[in-house]
Amino acid sequence: LRDAESKVQLWTTSDQLLKGAAKAAASGDYDLAIELANEAGLHAQLALATAAREKQTWQNNVPK
Repeated sequence: LRDAESKVQLWTTSDQLLKGAAKAAASGDYDLAIELANEAGLHAQLALATAAREKQTWQNNVPK
C-alpha cells in the first residue's frame, strides 16, 4: 500500500478494506480479516498498475 500511496494512486477503498479487516480480526473473524486484507492488497497492486500505465501514457503523449 505504501508504494501505491507514494505514487498518489492509493484507492480510497483500500483504507476502508483495511479498517474492515482490523475490525473483523478484533472480533475474532480471522477468515474475513484475511479476505479483506487480501482485497486491499489487490487494490494496491491495481493502483500501482494504474500509476505505471498513466506514466507511460503521459510519456508517449508529450510532444517531442
